[in-house]
Amino acid sequence: MSATMHNWRTIALLDTDGEAIPEGHDPTRVKYLAEYRATGGMTGIFFAYPEHHEGDPETWQWGPGADAIDWSGFPAP
Repeated sequence: MSATMHNWRTIALLDTDGEAIPEGHDPTRVKYLAEYRATGGMTGIFFAYPEHHEGDPETWQWGPGADAIDWSGFPAP
C-alpha cells in the first residue's frame, strides 16, 4: 500500500491562532515547511488534519511525514 502524497503548495497548515497559511509560494509556508523538511517539526505551525501513523489505524499523528510530501518545485535552501 503506498502512502498518499501531499503537495507542499496545497497541504493545509494552521498557525497557533487557527488561521490558515496561504497556499502556493507564501513566504510563511516556505519558511515553516523548510523547517519541517530539515528537522521533522515546525514551531508554531500545525498540519490541519490528522493522519494514521505508519498505516496503523490505532496510531495518529498530525499531518504527513516529510516523505509523504511532494517537494517538487520547493525552493532550495
